[in-house]
Amino acid sequence: MYSLTWVEKKATFEAAHSDLHLAVPVYRFWSDKQQSHFYTASQQEKRDIQAKFGKDGWDWQYEGQAFKAYTDGVHLDATGKGAVAVYRLWIADKDFEASNGSAGGHYYTADLTEYQNMVKLTGVSGEGVAFYGEALGG
Repeated sequence: MYSLTWVEKKATFEAAHSDLHLAVPVYRFWSDKQQSHFYTASQQEKRDIQAKFGKDGWDWQYEGQAFKAYTDGVHLDATGKGAVAVYRLWIADKDFEASNGSAGGHYYTADLTEYQNMVKLTGVSGEGVAFYGEALGG
């Protein structure tokens, strides 16, 4: 049996805080089935997910606004750093243990190399940029 060791990582981005008038809400959903949260800054995606709730086993329940982010990388913080892309991945079985059934979840990172390396793993799908955050220490 394959054993995968998980390593706790530090944050790769911060929520919007320098220019809140340019920031948009990031909405949070919870899935009992997946035991996972899902985040989106897209109002359309939020509405689409809410419309599916309770249909065909869809169980992403809306929990409200989690934090704020930016919709593009143009934003500059007080130190002159641009906003950083935050990438979203879907992990079909987040502990990579097939015997426990489906336990998928989303993973978010502002580290492009980490994103690209994870996409190469079986059962991991890259979903692209979810939103833009601030650089650490911004």
